[in-house]
Amino acid sequence: MIRLIALLLLQSIALAAPPVVIINGPNESQVGDIIILDASETDAEHFAWMVDESEVSVPKSKSGSDTERLAEQLRLLGFKVERPQESSGPLTHLILNDGKLLILASYQGQWRVALATSNSDGIAIKPWSVRVTTGGNTPDVPPVDDPKVPDVIDTPKPPVGFGLKDSVREWLAKDVAANAQSQSGRVADVIDFFIQQVRRGAYPTLAKAEEGLVGYLAAEQAVGRMDKKGWTKFANKLNDSVSVLKTLGRVNSPVALADAMTEVVEGLR
Repeated sequence: MIRLIALLLLQSIALAAPPVVIINGPNESQVGDIIILDASETDAEHFAWMVDESEVSVPKSKSGSDTERLAEQLRLLGFKVERPQESSGPLTHLILNDGKLLILASYQGQWRVALATSNSDGIAIKPWSVRVTTGGNTPDVPPVDDPKVPDVIDTPKPPVGFGLKDSVREWLAKDVAANAQSQSGRVADVIDFFIQQVRRGAYPTLAKAEEGLVGYLAAEQAVGRMDKKGWTKFANKLNDSVSVLKTLGRVNSPVALADAMTEVVEGLR
């Protein structure tokens, strides 16, 4: 009997365990990339990222940052994005999806981060590093055991819908050349036709659907019904927004892309 009780106690101790931290993401990257560390496979109740940028060449200016532009797109999509800490320099990283997603700016150097997770049975911490180069060889940097802990930021909550309608109206007013704005109705018609094709099951995968949309718009440019130069800034912002939605798992199928494009059509009209 004593042996049985001891065995049961050991089994209960084995079942009570802190989280196993799983991080998916690169250890090597290049300047210009957007670095995403994904901990969504980690089964935990609480997530906290610790980020050390002391070995990263962060520019003094706030402008020109991929992360700044990404933060702008997230705000336009309805997410609450705050700086991890007050700084006169650019935004260096973002935390999304209740702490399960960390986005780092691709400044040259060595990022040192760690993810602390917890459940009712304990705490688990996993370190991670990402070396960012310009494409050439850079010397190895010795590891750092204790990353600095930034101030806590509020995690944004997913908005209802995609938040593209109002964004499109703003881009149309600010980023489309005056001589090209009259083409917005035609552009909306082309995207609407694409949406109808998706609803009919014309595209088996998201990649094929994206190719189809690009093809339709390129055809309009080829016959002169859409001024490519006049719509460049608009197209770049729309592409950034769709990329963000894909990263967050909100556009993950042809139908989801069509739903997002429906908001674009409403904004254009």
